[in-house]
Amino acid sequence: MEKIKQNMGKMANLIFYLCSLLEGIISIIILFAIVVETILLVEGFNVFEFGELNSGQINSILGSILWLVIGLEFIKMLMEHSHGAVLEVLLFAIARQMIVDHTTMIENFFAVAAIGGIFAIRKFLYNKEEDREPILGLNPLKTKKRKE
Repeated sequence: MEKIKQNMGKMANLIFYLCSLLEGIISIIILFAIVVETILLVEGFNVFEFGELNSGQINSILGSILWLVIGLEFIKMLMEHSHGAVLEVLLFAIARQMIVDHTTMIENFFAVAAIGGIFAIRKFLYNKEEDREPILGLNPLKTKKRKE
């Protein structure tokens, strides 16, 4: 019976490791797509034709840039595995929806309420110490705590 429990524990660790590895591969694929989209965005935006830009083009460029930022935050969320990263992705997604899309006043009200709710969660309910450790123990995004 003890041997079965040990084998199940090893299998669970292997599955967890494979899932973490797959998340890393997916993050690399998303990052590659973001780099390609950034290059296409810069190539499509002619710097010397500022006079010809209209509000629709600016709105389109802003929407594309915010999608790229959301993609980067999503990658950080996949790699960091923290509550704070999830809150940041939600914050950027709601802000993008509110800024780029032409929404009604009721939709704007709910978006502002959702953003306020996210800030309230971060202020009163979010505890950095409770966040999970990053995948494979690697986390270049967090600084090491100083020994005092």
